Amino acid sequence: MADFHRFGAALALTLSLIALPWAAVALVVRRDPGRFFVANLAWVVLALGVTAIAGLTFVLGGKGPKDPLHLVYGALVTAAWPAAGLVASGRSPRERLVVMTVAAVVVLVLVARLFQTGG
Repeated sequence: MADFHRFGAALALTLSLIALPWAAVALVVRRDPGRFFVANLAWVVLALGVTAIAGLTFVLGGKGPKDPLHLVYGALVTAAWPAAGLVASGRSPRERLVVMTVAAVVVLVLVARLFQTGG
């Protein structure tokens, strides 16, 4: 199960590393990143959700992370993309890209912290 948890985290990190330059380039060239970008974000959210569920099985089984901040970072990163989607909804395409670019940076920072504070 620990390997599954690590794999999910690595997958989420990899997909987020794809999302950041994608959003940034779209922002600079003033183009809509397209539906594949949104699909990539959906996969990131799915990977984070499955990873969070796997991590919760550890916590419920009495084996929590070394650093309790891991749980805080886990909750924040799991909520980051959905929260960005809520903030971006109803905004102009340019504003949506700004929100998604900032969210990509936040997710990368949080995932990096998760790896540092993990079990």
